[in-house]
Amino acid sequence: MRCKLHLISMPWANPELPSIQIATLEAYVNATFGKKVPTQSYSAFTSICLKENRTGHANFFETFRDFEEYPYFLIYLRRFLNRDRRLRQISLPALLKKMNSSIADIEAPLTLRKLAQLEHRTCRYIDETIVPKLSRRSVNVVGFTLNYYQLYASLFCARYLAERYPNYRYLFVFGGATVIYPKVAAVLKTLGVQGICVIGEGERKLELLLKEVLNTPAEDYPNLMGRLTALHDAIYDIQHQHLDLYQASRENLLNLQMPVNELPMPAFTEYYASLSKAFVSDRLHAQFKAESWLAMEGTRGCFAKCDFCDVHMSWSGFRKGTPERVVDDLLELTKKHRTGRVKFMDNVCDTWAEKYAELLIKRNIQIESFMECRVHHPEIFWTKLALSGVKMVQVGIEALSPTLIKAMRKGTSARQNLLVQKWLKELEIESLSNLITHHPKSTIADVRETKRVLQLIPHLDRLDFSNLALLIGTPLYRELRPDEIPALEERQPFTLPKSLDKYFVLKGEYEPPDRCFRKGVNEAWDELIAWEDKFFKAVGEQAFMSAMRYGVDTILIRDGRYGEVKEYHLYDARARIYNLSHQGSTLASLQSETDLPDQIIEKHLSWLIARKLLVKLDGFYISLALRPRDELIQNYHDKTASQASVLKLQPRPNLPIYSDTVSLLNAG
Repeated sequence: MRCKLHLISMPWANPELPSIQIATLEAYVNATFGKKVPTQSYSAFTSICLKENRTGHANFFETFRDFEEYPYFLIYLRRFLNRDRRLRQISLPALLKKMNSSIADIEAPLTLRKLAQLEHRTCRYIDETIVPKLSRRSVNVVGFTLNYYQLYASLFCARYLAERYPNYRYLFVFGGATVIYPKVAAVLKTLGVQGICVIGEGERKLELLLKEVLNTPAEDYPNLMGRLTALHDAIYDIQHQHLDLYQASRENLLNLQMPVNELPMPAFTEYYASLSKAFVSDRLHAQFKAESWLAMEGTRGCFAKCDFCDVHMSWSGFRKGTPERVVDDLLELTKKHRTGRVKFMDNVCDTWAEKYAELLIKRNIQIESFMECRVHHPEIFWTKLALSGVKMVQVGIEALSPTLIKAMRKGTSARQNLLVQKWLKELEIESLSNLITHHPKSTIADVRETKRVLQLIPHLDRLDFSNLALLIGTPLYRELRPDEIPALEERQPFTLPKSLDKYFVLKGEYEPPDRCFRKGVNEAWDELIAWEDKFFKAVGEQAFMSAMRYGVDTILIRDGRYGEVKEYHLYDARARIYNLSHQGSTLASLQSETDLPDQIIEKHLSWLIARKLLVKLDGFYISLALRPRDELIQNYHDKTASQASVLKLQPRPNLPIYSDTVSLLNAG
């Protein structure tokens, strides 16, 4: 049979970021099948969410993001589940009131009118953009990305197509991060969805599906589902699913993976075209595009084994591309689409990020970018990222307590967490990182230690609190007793009527059983969160702390963390100790690098700690005041020049401190 492929990314994906999933799948199918399988992608999340108006533009993603899946669930409920008599008795206005009251500081509450507008825009998009591209002579393979908050919009689209346009032949295929969740599979089945789910990485599995469709005789179309689900364990028929997703075998489900360097460049043409169509005004289009990101990846999977993370349920192993390939693709795509911002979608960019930065620095190029990295790198690593244009980083902080970070099996330390937060602030890289609270292995001592450190760092980027949720397949989940698994309660911001429970799933987050927590720990975390909010409002917005070197072994510290500005002048040994502690020092390392007696070092350390200029964490002493960005850049230059000298290469000339990074790059 002939087939045509339609790859659809529905709301609530962020309109400022193209779907890396459909862009990569489209490029792979085009490279593999050519004209044998006509392929069309749809960035529905842009066209539906963006609306130009007289004064600017509306972004429904921003308007409704706090409500997660609920708006589309209600739209699906009203249109397709009203045949159930029990559900017809549910008052939508009452549900909306409940939802609105559950969202703190909500700016735009949900209303029936807004739901109707969203439903109208969604139906119009399907009617005017998707349907005209359907084929009457081929099987329309319609693939949906079920990433977070895309489930009900995708189900609405599939059911709308099947019921409103039944004269086409469809094969609905669902992939993405959430199809591994048992509750998602159960909801799909309960809703009567006809189609298949694909678990894990999609390129080669989609290739298997399309080849089987092409090889299936037209008269065997009724048996197509059976033929497809026999191809691989990771492909299951929604209505006849026998796979135990609670005890899924990752080795069987997540194979058929691609080496990263063999992937074609993602196809983003349709995304940028959809942005252009969303605006009549060139000015508004240019403004929005300037805030958008190009999506790229240099690795797949993750090499960490954190006890709270379920990434290994979707990816098997860890694969990396070369920094040279990342840079080449980046420069080609940014030039092609005339965009200067890139968001790397890797779980961890660590294996290629440093060389990537060096390649850009060597070419005097800066590309504004976002990365996710681990915290174990030295200062010079982060300086290179800053010089290459990295503006935002999410690092795996998770905890400031040494014992808690060990219990999480992060493989990093609290000392590294604090140092990286400080270096990023000095380099003017925004840190978008979290502290995990309510961890089952945390203690009241962990909460106290977290508060002690937080009190000292209001001048650093604020850490978001993330109340730990139990995810299926994580190491924490595997520690549960068999009888506890069926009793897990999914976390939701408010309680739905019981009659809706079998139709609804949010994102596979469950409450850990009460017996996992020590007495008083959860209450201690609640108190910490309330304290931090008051503390930040009191001092966080204006807090600062700077360290300026104005002579040999002379430092001026200006401390404005707590509402008044204090100044401290550090001289000679005390200044040397403070300067060395910007990297994190121990008594032994300070003695080795200063040749001072231990008692003198300890005296200076005590003085600095008493004035909250320095903190002892995880056995290390860490200076808290922020140096000028140029000082870190000079450190990078000095290190590079020193390495060149050791290698007997022509060293670069000594450079002055520059306030302008571009000037430094040009000078180098």
